[in-house]
Amino acid sequence: MRLRSGIQNSNRVFYTDLNGFQIQRRQTLDKLPLQANFYPIPSMAFIEDDETRLTLLSRQPLGYSSLEKGFMEVVLDRRLMQDDNRGLGEGVKDNKVTASDFTLLVEQATVAPLPGRERLPTQYPSLLAHLSQMHVLHPLTSLFLRDKSAQSQFVPSIRLAAPLPCDVHMLNLRLIGSEGKETTSGLLLHRKGYDCRYPFPSHECTLTEGKVSIANLFRNSLQSVQATSLSLLTDKEVIKDDAVEVKPMEINAYKVTW
Repeated sequence: MRLRSGIQNSNRVFYTDLNGFQIQRRQTLDKLPLQANFYPIPSMAFIEDDETRLTLLSRQPLGYSSLEKGFMEVVLDRRLMQDDNRGLGEGVKDNKVTASDFTLLVEQATVAPLPGRERLPTQYPSLLAHLSQMHVLHPLTSLFLRDKSAQSQFVPSIRLAAPLPCDVHMLNLRLIGSEGKETTSGLLLHRKGYDCRYPFPSHECTLTEGKVSIANLFRNSLQSVQATSLSLLTDKEVIKDDAVEVKPMEINAYKVTW
């Protein structure tokens, strides 16, 4: 799939994400063969100039490159007549028809870029791109009950009382264990870094500089909040005021006791 735009990305520089957590600078080089100029995009890629950015959000991992200025090249599938010596042991000749889902986002910068910006090894998506990516990767799932008498069995035990800040994403909330009337859950929060040059929908959510009040986040009454490792095995300090702060590009884990 080829997308052609009027964006003048200098030196054919483009950006792809690394596992959905960081954006890496890429560049098309004539000294490399065609296949060496393609890079994986787990979920996002974009090209930009001083005024405009074009972001491609993908629900499925694919290959991507920008072979010419303003071009977006997406490899939807590939076919090999022989083994590529990368572990498969045979060619790829049994291609199947699959659906691909994309979202295009065009944004206008509000301020001029800093000198030498295109030479930086990493960049950040805009806040709107982060929010759009969440809609692409985590679509709402609607469930219906045929028997109304069974509706009482699906009442949620933990309900959100307030929305999270725009740049904070709840990666996971799962049950660890229960003892008596107390229940302990593991909570993982990820704060995303974003580019401030592009406007964001301030009417839909707010920014709190990474500060999250866990006590006000849930309707259930909390007993305690304790910081822990990402594996939930190594306990750290107890959060006294139930308010935590997550730094940009970091993932914090907490044990929440109800």
